[in-house]
Amino acid sequence: MNTATETVSHRTRSRIGSVQRHFRVSPPIDGHAHVAVTHGIRDCYLFPADPHTGAITDPTTPLRRIDGTDTDAALAGIGYRVA
Repeated sequence: MNTATETVSHRTRSRIGSVQRHFRVSPPIDGHAHVAVTHGIRDCYLFPADPHTGAITDPTTPLRRIDGTDTDAALAGIGYRVA
């Protein structure tokens, strides 16, 4: 099964004010083993993340946009179990 393991110490506030969480995902998403997940009013967004800090490395285009604001449910929706 696909897994997403959070580095809890990297939780922070995103630029838009929501909680930003850092996950190591296996298998990688579009070649990215580390992703930052944040949410807006209606959707969650996955971005490539720095493996050492969890910071978003490219904020211009999300890897995925997923309906809903629950991070764990968003990852489950694309086939990842949060470990």
